[in-house]
Amino acid sequence: FLVEHPTPYAEIRGVLLTGSIEIVDERERVAAWFRRTEARSARLIDPNTLPPMDIERTIDKRVLLVLSVEHRVSWDHRKLGGVY
Repeated sequence: FLVEHPTPYAEIRGVLLTGSIEIVDERERVAAWFRRTEARSARLIDPNTLPPMDIERTIDKRVLLVLSVEHRVSWDHRKLGGVY
């Protein structure tokens, strides 16, 4: 799993996580994850700014990928102070 803020070069930062993946397609586990995420997001983002999501209608098309992190690498060019 890779997340990176790629530009500008002097500010590139990111993290790479590797490990094994569990594919979860059990409807109730997937739905529970969506509900938890929705509740957490409601505290961070005004729910009126997001389009409504009908979890019950979309859940059958979804799976979860659960990553068991075995190794991580991160980088942050901002710490280099402009010297490469």
